[in-house]
Amino acid sequence: MVQKPRLFHPLFLFAITLLAALLCHLPSTAWATNPAGSTAAALASEVAEKGWVRVIVRLNTSFTPEGLLKAEEEALAQRQRFQTIQEKLLGRLASTNYRGLKRYRYTPLLALAVNERGLQGLLASPEVEHVTRDEVMQLSLAQSVPLIGGDDAHTAGYSGQEQAVAILDTGVDRNHPFFSGRVVSEACYSTATLPYSTLCPKSQEEQLGPGSAAPPSSSLPGYDHGTHVAGIAAGGGGPHAPGVASSA
Repeated sequence: MVQKPRLFHPLFLFAITLLAALLCHLPSTAWATNPAGSTAAALASEVAEKGWVRVIVRLNTSFTPEGLLKAEEEALAQRQRFQTIQEKLLGRLASTNYRGLKRYRYTPLLALAVNERGLQGLLASPEVEHVTRDEVMQLSLAQSVPLIGGDDAHTAGYSGQEQAVAILDTGVDRNHPFFSGRVVSEACYSTATLPYSTLCPKSQEEQLGPGSAAPPSSSLPGYDHGTHVAGIAAGGGGPHAPGVASSA
């Protein structure tokens, strides 16, 4: 999002790549206490009250982000290991009538809703390292940038000046104080093939030029996701925490 498109400095690329590793290497205390109410006692209390609780399960196995593995064979072997452990765990839970299953291929995780028997099975299983409540979290730019090392890049003098950032998402509010006067190009590509309808401002499948990347109606879930992502990547700060490339 700047004047002269150039490649990102390697430090920025490193910071972005580091995000996946940091997210999946959270310490045990993070799984046990964050978000609030995710302890075993709280989960047991909720399932006793509601009959079901939706959880994220961290499998009891090692994990290396695939971008840090040296060979494709290592990545394939790791995925197979995750799948084997998932299947073994689900076999233990087969009689508990779990539902809403989400199996993750690239990380040692499962998400599902369980009843009281299912929760007890998870907590007692040798295939499980941690169980945490699956819930909507509040977005916080003040945490996002330090999490990927963006604040270290700022301290080192890198701000994204004379760099370009492209955001492919749900659109960006060009009038947001984060981006005032810094959006240099916009485009919208949205299918109109039935049963879908295009979300481009002029109801076309392809639209170019100022205003074409305006977010869709605020009545649609996730309409502001692109603006938030752009803020993480290149938000200019002001009254808010700055993005990674705040001068882009």
